Amino acid sequence: MALGTPADVVALLRSPLLRVRTALWLMPMNYLGREQEEAVRLRLDAVDLRQVWLNTLPEGTKHIGLTSDKLLDELDRITEQPGASDCVLVYNVDLFLARLRQSERKVFWEGLFTALPHRQRGLLVVMPQRAGDLLPAPDQLTLWEREGRLAGTFFAG
Repeated sequence: MALGTPADVVALLRSPLLRVRTALWLMPMNYLGREQEEAVRLRLDAVDLRQVWLNTLPEGTKHIGLTSDKLLDELDRITEQPGASDCVLVYNVDLFLARLRQSERKVFWEGLFTALPHRQRGLLVVMPQRAGDLLPAPDQLTLWEREGRLAGTFFAG
């Protein structure tokens, strides 16, 4: 799989070439926890989905009622909010995907790929590189890659 660099993918998100400005960064384990630093390096706003979601819950809520549609709606809301950058990096999405059934994850990934056209800001979703079942199916990942919307991080040596 030929992954683009995060900088290349962000450049594409900032360009007028995409109708749906969403991309996926398969982040190595040793980068996890440094998402905000990486966002600064790439000149992106950083959003921790856990904090955003917690802030939307009414007090005393015991269940978040998570569905793929609600997850997509929240990401859509994030892309439509003004910010300091024209793109936003969202992390901790994997924590939510882990709570969904496999069929719901498939719906989520298909929606993220196609269902957010012409948004104010581009969206770069961070996922742990080794998230396995939480990632899009191999055929879906091929589509992300083919469109240049799939980033990876490479190490020298």
